[in-house]
Amino acid sequence: MAREGALWMGDLADYMDENFIIAAFRALGEENVQNVKVMKNRYTGHPAGYCFVNFSSDQAALTAMHKLNGKVIPHSQPPVRFKLNHSSTRGNNTDKEYSLWVGDLTPDVDDFALYKTFGSRYNSIKTAKVIYDPNGQSKGFAFVRFYSEDEYKDALTHMNGFKGLGQKPLKVSYAVPKKQHYPGMNHMGDYNTGLEERRCTGDAKDTSKEDFEPVEWNVPIDVDKANAEYIERSEELWQAIEKARWTFWEEAKEDE
Repeated sequence: MAREGALWMGDLADYMDENFIIAAFRALGEENVQNVKVMKNRYTGHPAGYCFVNFSSDQAALTAMHKLNGKVIPHSQPPVRFKLNHSSTRGNNTDKEYSLWVGDLTPDVDDFALYKTFGSRYNSIKTAKVIYDPNGQSKGFAFVRFYSEDEYKDALTHMNGFKGLGQKPLKVSYAVPKKQHYPGMNHMGDYNTGLEERRCTGDAKDTSKEDFEPVEWNVPIDVDKANAEYIERSEELWQAIEKARWTFWEEAKEDE
């Protein structure tokens, strides 16, 4: 259960016990860790690969998360990077969040620098996360999440072109969840045009991946072009449905 002032920490090796984790945080200057609870598999008793790190306050937990996320854990062999997530009750699942995409980031910008820059101007910042490739190199963009819609809209306008974070002016845009595409759905994502039932399976959600994509909000819309594309997609969908319907009857007649 989520608690105030707690961080979730994942990708733990079996040798990483409570003392090792506390020492790793303190080696990087985080003295506010109160205790660590390494979770175990209830059936085997072996470490489950994650833990909860409890801090003296929720703000201390948030600060540690943004300072250490993605950095190498001291004395880990082979080297493993911190994988942290906010586990407090602040902003539970019933609270709506608003996400911004922030681009044109130079390699010197990390989570903590991004968090400080936005947090010094807006009080409703939940997280600021720079996206890295598997080698730990910044991809040059990040996502910032807000609790307040008003602050989110203000940042969209006033942080676009902001200078003072990294070596380039910031580029800011809306961020929306990426569309999920499943077998049996056509490119419109609304209809299953196949005749056989398909089962969709998915892996557990990996919060380290890019769950959002930017939307250019200030680009003029070509209405005529958009309407033409919509009509074309609608015709393709109708043709697919008709083809599937007649294929079904042809197969049914052959079985008689």
